[in-house]
Amino acid sequence: MINETLKQYLDDNGLKYKYIARKANIPRPRFSYMVNGKRTMTTEEYFKICDVLGISENFLRNYKRTTV
Repeated sequence: MINETLKQYLDDNGLKYKYIARKANIPRPRFSYMVNGKRTMTTEEYFKICDVLGISENFLRNYKRTTV
């Protein structure tokens, strides 16, 4: 699931949900629900998040944890 991959990416890179949510103009509670799989992420929200993170839309599909 993309939300699990997003959560892993944010945690691996020490990124705060509050910061990403603010930059993507998504209310923090909504962002948290999306990351934790309690709410579906819209395509628009996904593109905003990718833009804030500076990654392509396909990046999270192929993301593999690189740290142990």
